[in-house]
Amino acid sequence: MPEWLKNLARRVAPALYPKLRTVYWRLIGEFRVLRQVGIGVFLPRAERQVRWEEELPVQAIRTVELGGASSSSAEFSEILEGMGIPHSRGTYAVYLPPDVVAASPFAALVAGMPTDSGLKVMRQAGPPASTPYADGAEHSRLHLALIYGHRHLSLVANRLAEAGVGPKLHDLLEFGYAGQRWTAYVVEHLPLEATGDAGAGCIAALEALCASDELALVTPQGFDHVDFQPPHYQNNVRARQGSPTHGLYVDFQNIRFPDYGRYLERVARAAAEASHFGDASLLRGGRYLYQRVPGVALPAKRDFVERMRTIDALLAEGGVSLRDRVVLDVGCNIGMAIAEYLRRGAVWCHGWDRSRVVPETEKVLRAIGCTRFSLAGRDLDPDAQLEDDLPPAVVARLDGCVLSYLAVRGHIGWLDAVVRMPWRHMIYEGHEGEDLTVFEAHVAELADRTPVVVRARAMYRDGDSRPRPVALIERAAPR
Repeated sequence: MPEWLKNLARRVAPALYPKLRTVYWRLIGEFRVLRQVGIGVFLPRAERQVRWEEELPVQAIRTVELGGASSSSAEFSEILEGMGIPHSRGTYAVYLPPDVVAASPFAALVAGMPTDSGLKVMRQAGPPASTPYADGAEHSRLHLALIYGHRHLSLVANRLAEAGVGPKLHDLLEFGYAGQRWTAYVVEHLPLEATGDAGAGCIAALEALCASDELALVTPQGFDHVDFQPPHYQNNVRARQGSPTHGLYVDFQNIRFPDYGRYLERVARAAAEASHFGDASLLRGGRYLYQRVPGVALPAKRDFVERMRTIDALLAEGGVSLRDRVVLDVGCNIGMAIAEYLRRGAVWCHGWDRSRVVPETEKVLRAIGCTRFSLAGRDLDPDAQLEDDLPPAVVARLDGCVLSYLAVRGHIGWLDAVVRMPWRHMIYEGHEGEDLTVFEAHVAELADRTPVVVRARAMYRDGDSRPRPVALIERAAPR
């Protein structure tokens, strides 16, 4: 506060001076936030931008029940201290590295996740849907209002990882412990502190993304905030083992999107160019998507949300749930089936497609808020050793998995790997022009190789696609 203003306030209203000083600094803080993000974030937004906020992220938040003796503490770090569990404590969250998680009662939270999974738990109790990341009377109200909720922060984390300036987010989950609900992020563990050129390079890359309007920083101090200051960056810049010169920024709550719709559209168009499916049409404005991408106002031949209505009915008829199961998707294309399986609570999905397609598939899936997946690029030949591509954490949970085999049999036939992998249920879709008689013939070919029974079947169509068969197939006996 300028000296002249201090003196004036003390003379005119000495009793009110402390309150006036507080109001002054609050206004300064709000002004700094506006300067960082611009007035545009508060103006009415176009329908295209609203849609992504409503539709994304696609992936469901997992819930895990751990039990534990009830505790009156709403502070997770106090619970950890009482249990003697080592952890790092930040302003809003605590962090447990992989080795600590594995030896703790919280190991179930990372089951099925990559082996490099650390656990970031919000210090204050509460589920993701209703608990803010940051709070506190000392913060700018505009600052707090601009911080996304946990679901949309997962999109920020994915965008930072895609840009090479942040670690991978493996999951966002809710868990019950000690009689309370908690919010946790499963994140890629970065064991090294990045200082010097590695730290400076990371912050410079982040500044460049903000300068290009890809991202916006909402802290009142901008990049003058202590989190971005060398040499230690408040321990927010870390590095992978073996890559000490490549710093990654681990905090994401103070970042938001000026125009995420524009980024989504760019990612979707790139996927359409790389995909081996899709068509060109003057009426559709050129090349268009084979599968509709949630949150993107681009034309597409097929809409997987529509397809899943029928598939959901078949799963219900067969008494099958995808929740907490591994799903394997052969011929995943740009991943929209994977997205819908994750929406229904699959613990992990793994997809295969051509090598030139899967990099775009990963970008699309992360852009729409998916994290619990892995991909392998290879030609799907009859003798392809698909099981060799599975991550170790997926292999450990493979028994009884679900196999997705959608509109692919006509291109690759029944792969030998289909017989070898220990799936319990298959979601099968035929091709345009096939009827149930043709479907029965194809199932008979599969039954010659492994005993199966059809639990439910139907004919459906979606988008521009002509009718085709879809079915839930079950192995007659677990392998």
